[in-house]
Amino acid sequence: MKLKSSMANPLVSVIVLTYNHAAFIEQCLSSILDQESDFDFEIIVSDDSSTDSTSAKINKISQIVSLLHSHETEKNLGAARNFESAFAKCRGEYIAFCEGDDYWCDPKKLAKQIEILKNDSSATLVYANYGKVEESGKLIEASVLNPLKNSFGLHDFIDGHGPTIHSMVVRREIFPAKFPSAFFQVENPDVFIIGWALTKGRGAYIPETLSMYRIHESGIYASKTRTEKNLLRYATRMEFFGTMPLSYRSFYQTAITKFEESLARTNRNGDKRLFAKYVKLLPLGRRVIFGLRRNYYRARTRGK
Repeated sequence: MKLKSSMANPLVSVIVLTYNHAAFIEQCLSSILDQESDFDFEIIVSDDSSTDSTSAKINKISQIVSLLHSHETEKNLGAARNFESAFAKCRGEYIAFCEGDDYWCDPKKLAKQIEILKNDSSATLVYANYGKVEESGKLIEASVLNPLKNSFGLHDFIDGHGPTIHSMVVRREIFPAKFPSAFFQVENPDVFIIGWALTKGRGAYIPETLSMYRIHESGIYASKTRTEKNLLRYATRMEFFGTMPLSYRSFYQTAITKFEESLARTNRNGDKRLFAKYVKLLPLGRRVIFGLRRNYYRARTRGK
């Protein structure tokens, strides 16, 4: 781990959100501190009131690494509020991310991404391929996204598996002056960050594997089936486009349609628990229409 001095005007702020990541946080921070660059960056670590030794490990590192700025919330806030708290402390022109259970696997990750953002004004987000590891660190998959086209836009956002938060760097200017209330209500607020970036430009893709996503029991998606992941994907995109101006109405309608199709498949497959959980997320008017349409097709089926 390299000891770097604190800079007055860092070009990049790296946000590390963490909660009960004692087993992983040192590898996460080391992978960031080992970045090789000709620009200055800072690390903003926000521990969301961990109940394990995460905070102690962060504080130990921050005492000898001055570019690491650590903060612990007074109570558990959840991912979105914790992000809001960390973002308020960022000084960089660009914002990078790495959650406390993930890590970067290329010492040139930041340098490669910042070079693109500096030279391509159309890119508001640069992301890269990534791999997956088990809780123990054993490799599951070395390359998740290949093959993938070099550019990712808003039209790809509904269905496409593109940017993931640990692989991304965005321009600070993509963030709204005030986060909408929906940002704090969804299970995966990362979708909003990606969405904000893509409404202002495009996502540029680096096909190299630059980071690792760790799968473990307490991860947000660990206990979710593929069906629930799809429901969550469309529901969150529906919530995001619901906060946008009328010029994005077609994207909102597409997200709702995709969500309803996923709900219908869930219902046909007999998963009543998931259906009951997610159908509540439809806007009231669409929920009524969706229910009437479902009852109509049921009646037709019974009549055959």
